[in-house]
Amino acid sequence: MLTLDQNYRSVGNVLLAANVLIRNNRVRREKTLWTAGDTGEKLRYVRLPEPESEARFVAQEIERLRYADGRPLSDFGVLFRTNG
Repeated sequence: MLTLDQNYRSVGNVLLAANVLIRNNRVRREKTLWTAGDTGEKLRYVRLPEPESEARFVAQEIERLRYADGRPLSDFGVLFRTNG
């Protein structure tokens, strides 16, 4: 069987977090996502009470980092999960 487990886009810390989360999916075939790329920045977990608070937090954090560090918007990505 061929597994597609190497990821060329995400950094190591994102894949590590993804592996921890998807390990709980019992109907998923066993595999561990990995990359030959960089580890990336440390991830931060923030839990907020409702979607509006989450959106506001993310927008404010992006703005803070843009101006504090002079980072372009292309440095940012937002991952979210929907319950479809």
